[in-house]
Amino acid sequence: MIENQSILQTDSGRKLRIEDQIGSGGQGIVAQATDLGSGKTGVIKIFKPQFDRDAVVQRIRFLIDLKLGSRCSALVAPTDSITTPDHVGHYSSYIPGHTLFDEFADPRLDFSQGLQVALCLARLVEAVHSAGIAYGDINPGNFLLVKKGDHFEVYAIDLDNYVATGAPPPFMVGHPEYMSPELRQGMELNQSALPTIQSDRFALAVVLHELLLHCHPGLAKEIRKKVLNKPWPTGSMILHASAEIDQSKGIILPTYWTRTFVLSFVEAFLITCQERPSATQWVVALSSALGRIDLCDVCGYPSIIDASKTDCPVDRHAYPALKFVVRSTNRTIPISKEPVAVGRDDLVGLPTSVGTTLQ
Repeated sequence: MIENQSILQTDSGRKLRIEDQIGSGGQGIVAQATDLGSGKTGVIKIFKPQFDRDAVVQRIRFLIDLKLGSRCSALVAPTDSITTPDHVGHYSSYIPGHTLFDEFADPRLDFSQGLQVALCLARLVEAVHSAGIAYGDINPGNFLLVKKGDHFEVYAIDLDNYVATGAPPPFMVGHPEYMSPELRQGMELNQSALPTIQSDRFALAVVLHELLLHCHPGLAKEIRKKVLNKPWPTGSMILHASAEIDQSKGIILPTYWTRTFVLSFVEAFLITCQERPSATQWVVALSSALGRIDLCDVCGYPSIIDASKTDCPVDRHAYPALKFVVRSTNRTIPISKEPVAVGRDDLVGLPTSVGTTLQ
């Protein structure tokens, strides 16, 4: 369809030199391209000629006009269209990184990193859904991981199968392994099957299941049960005050985590699509889980916060005690495991605790 080193001009006048092909899929081919004006590297996607040309052009321009990147910079939507006698496609930014498919094939994330990536992924889907748009093709190949220091950034790199009011319907239904039951049924009956926000919720849960449990939910129930109860890779994270530092073989997660995740996954795979957890609900659950992981201020070691810990599991120095600080007098009121009586005199006679902060 396109040759390396050939020149394409976008509808805005940008001249692009085609470099290496990155990949191909059901809708077209993707290649790196150099913007001859700025020298920047970008990505072009050229759609296959069997699709209705007018509909492709409408969908591309509709997607550009949505300006999804302004909602979330990690949504890598097209910024320019390409319509020549021989080609129809679009141009977008280039993001170096590896896909979630690559991560699943060769897992490198420990559990806390997986949680962080899962939260980023849920937030991306939440941003799309908040615009009233169905992503339409949530699968690991459409998300890139980019390592930045000690954390990962997640980017959505393919939004072409979106469903939105006012745009022509997409040409594809999604990746088979991440397709919801209602979409599968529609295809089997040769009925019209369009992705929806509800089918997105199913696909999101499948990807999160693979990311956090290291297996696809399509496995038999007895296999999934073993997966849930096996040691999870946690890297250097310490879960219990009596734990050894070396937990390279993994650990059994605390009940409060497994209960939350199991319930969410059970609801996510329900046939009744209205009961599936939304992306926002996943954001809340994953944020809560991440909030239990603390980095020690002294040694920098991560551990899961729970009532068993009064000192660092690594070097055993005492954790700082919680206290109220009265701003007006800088008076401190310690908080311990025992009930603490706090009267008006302790709060300098104030009728309420307004102005008092918890540190």
